[in-house]
Formats: sequence, C-alpha cells, structure tokens
Amino acid sequence: MKVGDLVKFRPNMHMPGCLGIVVALNGEAFDVHWTDEASRRASRHGGEEISTELPEFLEVVSKT
Repeated sequence: MKVGDLVKFRPNMHMPGCLGIVVALNGEAFDVHWTDEASRRASRHGGEEISTELPEFLEVVSKT
C-alpha cells in the first residue's frame, strides 16, 4: 500500500461502501481521505474526512 492507492475497509470491519485514497504515510499507518457519500455527509468540515488507519484494516482496490 502506498500514497495514491484507492482503498476500502476489509470485509471483517463491517463498513461496506467506504472508499478512500491514501494521502500520506503516518508512522506504520496511513492517512486516508475518504471520498464516499457517507463520509462526506458525516463530516462536519465541509465534506472532507481524513483518518489514520492501520494497514490490517484496509485492502487496496486500485494501485497507482
């Protein structure tokens, strides 16, 4: 996994529909900018949600 990859949560996380782009390495984790509709609605900062996620919670959908 690297910056620019499109990611989603693994099925065992029970968070279907979440889709994001890795925007930075954060120690051993990754900062992900979530781009799905649910994340945009839930964000209180005008539609942007960036969170730090451990790699074992994510899977790559598309590599850059």
